[in-house]
Amino acid sequence: MEYENKSEKTWKQYALNIIHVIRGEEQFIDTTPTPESEAFLGLALIWIIFILIIAFFVCYGAARLSWCYNTFYGEPAGTKMIFSILCFFFPNFYYPFYALFLDPVCGRKASPNRR
Repeated sequence: MEYENKSEKTWKQYALNIIHVIRGEEQFIDTTPTPESEAFLGLALIWIIFILIIAFFVCYGAARLSWCYNTFYGEPAGTKMIFSILCFFFPNFYYPFYALFLDPVCGRKASPNRR
């Protein structure tokens, strides 16, 4: 019977409890959303989505770069796929490796016909 008297928790109240923990406040029971905390929650969600989109493009860029590099040198499709998947999940390791060891543009010498 006590459960009927308690209000049902929503995802907003749960997120606001996390925000209160980050701020160092201890308001965990029946946290009512205030306009400032709702604005902070909305802004935080927008930033999280933005960061996830940027992270996806960074990972996609590493996978695409690996795919193009291996295609240029005529590697089989299985090798291209495996390395592209690895580069998608570990772009922070692939970008420096590519820049230091694999980059064909930096390794080329200028042709005498070009100015």
